[in-house]
Amino acid sequence: MNDSKMIHPSSLVYDKYGNEKGLPLIILEDFLLRNSKTSLSLESNYFREFCIYHVKYLRWENFPLNEKSLIEDMVEKLEEILFSLERKPLLISQGYSSALAMKIAQDHPEKIRSLHLFSPVIFLSNDIDQAENYKDFFLWWTSGEDPIKNFFALPSLADFFWKYLNLIDICSKQEYKVELNFWLGEKHSIKDSLHLQERFPGLEVLRMDKVSHREMIHDPKVQKIMAWNFKKYLNTVRNNQETGKKK
Repeated sequence: MNDSKMIHPSSLVYDKYGNEKGLPLIILEDFLLRNSKTSLSLESNYFREFCIYHVKYLRWENFPLNEKSLIEDMVEKLEEILFSLERKPLLISQGYSSALAMKIAQDHPEKIRSLHLFSPVIFLSNDIDQAENYKDFFLWWTSGEDPIKNFFALPSLADFFWKYLNLIDICSKQEYKVELNFWLGEKHSIKDSLHLQERFPGLEVLRMDKVSHREMIHDPKVQKIMAWNFKKYLNTVRNNQETGKKK
């Protein structure tokens, strides 16, 4: 796969690799795990028909929060990637980055082919790890070079996440233009999956046992299932191209 690194001077860093003419695939890694020692890479044999825009991590250090919203800047940079594409991409995210992916899909549904959220922040009422999720995020967010500045930035960030369930509700409507898929690991039970499907009837939920929710996309087994699942989008594109030729 051909690699090229793109670095924005502000909020995010991403790599572009794969088939330049392939179906676009945007991946957002979990920004809570940005310092993870495990570097995500996709198996080239599985994804050789895709052009991959891989957001490795989001840049928080030394960001001028008083000049511009960090969330606003990240959304803007992701929009730049989205608007540069000639074809609708598959948008994939993991963990806390799922809120950003959902925001992009809500604002630009006509630009997204499908949305795949791996181990998303669900905030289920019966999620026993809910408090731990908040604790992890709070400690991480306030651990930067300027914890006081980061602390006072929390309200706007919290407001963004509290709009999250509403985003799921909108995106899961049958008439909505973006297909929404949840991929869950061992953290969430079958009961959680059923609860999600009952609450959001238009939501596709795939749950896998013995798969860590922390770094789900890193798992080779999950990547193989992803590639198999994504073939339907490749087939749709091919069929549309053939139909266009016949016309």
